[in-house]
Amino acid sequence: MRGLLGLAAPCGRPCGRPVWPSIRPPVEPLPLYFVTGAVSPILVPAGAHTYGSARVSSDNKDVQPGMQDRQSTAFTPLTLGELELRNRVVRAGCFEGLSPGGLVSDRLIEHHRSVAAGGVAMTTVSYCAVSADGRAFEHELWMRPEVLPGLKALTEAVHAEGAAVCLQLGHCGFFASPAVINGRPLGASPKFCLYRLSWCREMTLADIEQKVADFVQAAVRAREAGFDAIELHAGHGYLLSQFLSPWTNRRTDAYGGALENRLRFPTRVIHAVRQAVGPGFPVLVKMNVRDGMRGGLELDEAVVVAQAFAAAGATALIPSCGFTARTPLYMLRGRVPVREMACSQPGWGARLGTTLFGRLFVQHYPFTPRFLEAESRRLLGAVNIPVGYVGGVTSLVDVERLLEEGFAFVQVGRATIRDPEFVNRLRAGKLTESDCDHCNRCVAAMSRDGVRCFLRDRAHDFGEEVGEKVGEEAVPAQRVALVTGACSGIGREIARELARRGYSLVLVSNRKAALEAAAAELTAQHGVPTYPIVLDLARPDAAAKLHIEVKKLSLDIDVLVSNAGILLFGEVSTLPPEQIHSLLNLHVVTPSLLARFFGREMRDRRRGHVLIVSSLSALRDFPGIAFYGSSKRYLLSLANALREELRPWGVRVTCLAPGAVATDLYSQTSVPVARAVKYRVMLDPARVARAAVDGMFRGKDLVIPGFSARVLGWAMRLTPRWVIRMVRERSGLLPMPGGESADRSTAPLEPASCEE
Repeated sequence: MRGLLGLAAPCGRPCGRPVWPSIRPPVEPLPLYFVTGAVSPILVPAGAHTYGSARVSSDNKDVQPGMQDRQSTAFTPLTLGELELRNRVVRAGCFEGLSPGGLVSDRLIEHHRSVAAGGVAMTTVSYCAVSADGRAFEHELWMRPEVLPGLKALTEAVHAEGAAVCLQLGHCGFFASPAVINGRPLGASPKFCLYRLSWCREMTLADIEQKVADFVQAAVRAREAGFDAIELHAGHGYLLSQFLSPWTNRRTDAYGGALENRLRFPTRVIHAVRQAVGPGFPVLVKMNVRDGMRGGLELDEAVVVAQAFAAAGATALIPSCGFTARTPLYMLRGRVPVREMACSQPGWGARLGTTLFGRLFVQHYPFTPRFLEAESRRLLGAVNIPVGYVGGVTSLVDVERLLEEGFAFVQVGRATIRDPEFVNRLRAGKLTESDCDHCNRCVAAMSRDGVRCFLRDRAHDFGEEVGEKVGEEAVPAQRVALVTGACSGIGREIARELARRGYSLVLVSNRKAALEAAAAELTAQHGVPTYPIVLDLARPDAAAKLHIEVKKLSLDIDVLVSNAGILLFGEVSTLPPEQIHSLLNLHVVTPSLLARFFGREMRDRRRGHVLIVSSLSALRDFPGIAFYGSSKRYLLSLANALREELRPWGVRVTCLAPGAVATDLYSQTSVPVARAVKYRVMLDPARVARAAVDGMFRGKDLVIPGFSARVLGWAMRLTPRWVIRMVRERSGLLPMPGGESADRSTAPLEPASCEE
């Protein structure tokens, strides 16, 4: 399973003697023999044998203490080659998007460790490119010596939880990203990739030999890193699948045309990998039973492909369907998450295009349980090696039914993303079916900041119960938000919105009476604990003191809202230095240090939200509010940088940039606030708070509430400086040489006396 993509394809010319990997001496091309099948005889490597065998034990040894021993075939051990699995449920290969720089991250290790601890027999790490030119994203694994230490740490973590671990190996072929691989993609034949807007080149015979060598070398390194099995990806429109599919393979040489020719490259890879890793090491092969579009691979040919793969040395087969570049949701079924797909795109043009045309290129296929059952069943009688099942498994009944039909094991993907403890809960009788709603937003998230369940996040963010009820009510852990500038304006409304969602609140302000009143009101209205802390955040040491106070309360902050601020009107040369110090401490120093203190803790816990309140004035410099505007621009820049730093650790950072809001910032000015709100020149703070909190929990980078404010934001970026000068001259807000200011709003402000 992979992020939603579009695709491309390849070209070829004769070349010299095959070049094999450095880990093996050069060999002659493999001799071939015929295997009869349901459609036509197929050429596979001579001397290939059946390496797959399944041994089932009635002994159910892996029952964990305190769990109900479910007498179910789902929890009986299984042997694949030299590997014994503790039960029949395997985590399917689901692209995680958790490998920045193509290396193993702590989040990737924890992701698979938690799934292993949740009871699966084996977890599949997906997707590892066998070479640098086989990548679709920068943040996906590709096999090389530098990645081995991280892979070893991952396998050790999974083994410590009692599970096996498999590495999925593949190559994107024509839908590899030219920007990521710094070159033109390879493919079976030349083909245009609509998603990448690229045209791949056809692989030459030398390219084919090199890719066989790459697969072999990657498999050997996987075994060296401690993996218990490998899964060769020959489905979903990846490179091996591109050679099998008539839609992408238009070659006229020995690797194209008839099915026996299209099989030649994939079977050579399987045979070469088998020879390299030995007879007992499990080599699973994921393959398509249908590509899902006209001109693609169909079921009758897939049966023959399965027979050829078995003869070439596969231990077990995993039939699947779909073509990443053409029918990406055919392999998944369910909702098309257009909005999330658009958000995951790198530029505004791609986001706009996906929003407008996403449904034209990503087809909708309704979800039904076990949606690939009939097609996969065709393979059971066609081969004499184990066949696994993947596709629409959501319940214990599904697993038991598939095992009764003869499938050796069952792969589960989204149910374990929804709940890593899925298998343990099935076994303990705590649930019988996953509550995954097949929204597929987890798939869209893979392309951006890593796979995650939006349903689980929403339950957490909105105070809903996560998990199950068995006998007694589950007790959710306390979730705590810290809000600065919390006794008025946007800060108070954000606190109210978080309280409504069940968050305990740490409220910070320098106005004791107003703060205590706000805390009492929120507790009375929403029944949440509140912890008011009276502190002047304009002091240089305020952030450190606040951090200490929170630690005294023994609270872990899940949401940090940096909101407190003041507004200074006047020219830089005329403002009192002490007010400048207060503003810079409040807008720059304190938010930066709060992000340092609490961001570090969120990073260690690998979860959390940070909301930094900037301003629309950050998008353009304005005379008369130089310190306010420039400090708000700093906050915008801080949020952008912090977001990229914390994203790999599961912490989301959002910047709020509202236009004019009816808050205490204008209490010492002549601005007619009530009238401005009535005519929507200013926004009501409650409306801004709702937009901010909703945007934060949806993972938005920037929230600008109100359509007119968003339009104004774009206009401000384009406004020439002469327009700013003209406004200054005609408004009379600032003194001009030879005249006096008509401003009524420059009365001195008490430091930090006003809040956003």
